[in-house]
Amino acid sequence: MENGTIIMTNALRLGKWRVVCDRCGFKRYSDEVVKTWDNFYVCAPSTGKTCFETRHPLDLIRAKPEDVSVPYTRREPADTFVTVAYVASTVGIQETTIPAGNFTTNNETI
Repeated sequence: MENGTIIMTNALRLGKWRVVCDRCGFKRYSDEVVKTWDNFYVCAPSTGKTCFETRHPLDLIRAKPEDVSVPYTRREPADTFVTVAYVASTVGIQETTIPAGNFTTNNETI
């Protein structure tokens, strides 16, 4: 009670209904909220609260699609098979015998 008057916070307003702000959670009347671009009901700027935000202009900018095609294409050529004539010879054959004798490493006999 201020100066003999009663302040009613939940006073009836004909044709209006109570709405809860989606950002701050305050209870407002239906004429004190606005719908945002992302479908939230928030406090209107006229109420003095800063719940309402406009949509950022860069949200509406779309990038140009890139052309990812190559400038030219061609088919892969057919495989070419080459035949090689192998000549049998004893060159390069590994010897499998074990050598015999004394072996020395760093002046020591094994």
